[in-house]
Amino acid sequence: MRPTGAGASGLFLLPLAFSVSLLAAPAPPAAGDAPKPKRNQRIMPGADVELKTKDGWTLASRYAPPKEGQLTFVLLHGTGGRKEDWYPLAKAMARQGFGVMALDLRGHGQSQNPPAGQPANWRKFPPQTKAYNEFSNMAFDVEAAMEHLQAQGTLPANVALGGADVGSSIALRYSIVHRDVPLVFMLSPGMSYREVLTVNAMRSYAKRPILLVVGADDHRSTRETALLINIAKQATGPENATQLTVDREHGTRMLWVNAGLVGKILDWVNDPVQAPEPPELSTAPAEGGQEPLPSDEELSPGAAPDPAAE
Repeated sequence: MRPTGAGASGLFLLPLAFSVSLLAAPAPPAAGDAPKPKRNQRIMPGADVELKTKDGWTLASRYAPPKEGQLTFVLLHGTGGRKEDWYPLAKAMARQGFGVMALDLRGHGQSQNPPAGQPANWRKFPPQTKAYNEFSNMAFDVEAAMEHLQAQGTLPANVALGGADVGSSIALRYSIVHRDVPLVFMLSPGMSYREVLTVNAMRSYAKRPILLVVGADDHRSTRETALLINIAKQATGPENATQLTVDREHGTRMLWVNAGLVGKILDWVNDPVQAPEPPELSTAPAEGGQEPLPSDEELSPGAAPDPAAE
């Protein structure tokens, strides 16, 4: 029996509605089409590189090779950070032709693939001691990055280091063992982040440029930077030791909120040695100049809170 009335008209409309919905549906992506990044997604320059450390960690990194004749920078974030924290500076460096390798340090970001039996996340690392400190072991992470760069044909003397918070401590300590590192910059330096000590390391830095950047509202780093820059000037010469003070924040967060800081860091990278200042006429010792500088052992590591861990 043929349907009649309202029921008949509804049945006849169903095929039409179905065909319209097919026409309106988006076409499926062609095989092999890569998904497009979101409009405001920040993509680090370069390509993903997996690194293996000598003590068994698998690390994630992002590497953009340098243009001919330019330095490459290995960038080390702070406690609780990740490689993408460097985006403002890494992007600007790559635009100027510098090579950039930003790491997710062990236990951070995508680098949570440890050797068997070890904690994957930095929050579960064992307490730091003189005998064992997983943060100090991040020197192996830097070594893995250096080995990859050398395999790409980059000479060690063309690889500089930059770090933030404890990453800056790792960068400094690595550079005193590997004297071919040409220069180092440190964001929010400290004397004992995660028990990674830096006073004696700064004393041993020798005649190379170094930059210390600190936020004026970062009280712990401001105090400790004042001492570290004094040591740096004695160790490497005042023309090689530079300090930048910005308004606010700690570590890589300074790059995001202080207008012009990225440009100032790049200005220093391109011209890291300052002209020597003319001698002062007064022969009186500078205020505090007679006070001996403390050693790492005389400090009290851990007495002050670690702002990156709060």
